[in-house]
Amino acid sequence: MCVVCSRQLLVLHVSALIETVVSGICAILVVSPVGSLHVTSCPVSQLSDWYTLVYNPTPDYVNVIHCTQEAVYPL
Repeated sequence: MCVVCSRQLLVLHVSALIETVVSGICAILVVSPVGSLHVTSCPVSQLSDWYTLVYNPTPDYVNVIHCTQEAVYPL
């Protein structure tokens, strides 16, 4: 019984891995430039380029909002 469970578990993990890899590749192929596995991004040159990771805004100067968000750079 234990061997059957471990085989089923292995098949489940392998199928989840295949599903994740295929969906990731499909998502990259759909994004511009379409049909290319090249991902365009802005280079990181300074520590301040990671400001969204370490920046915690205080909108009312009392409560700190602990959040991480994406930085949007103009093209």
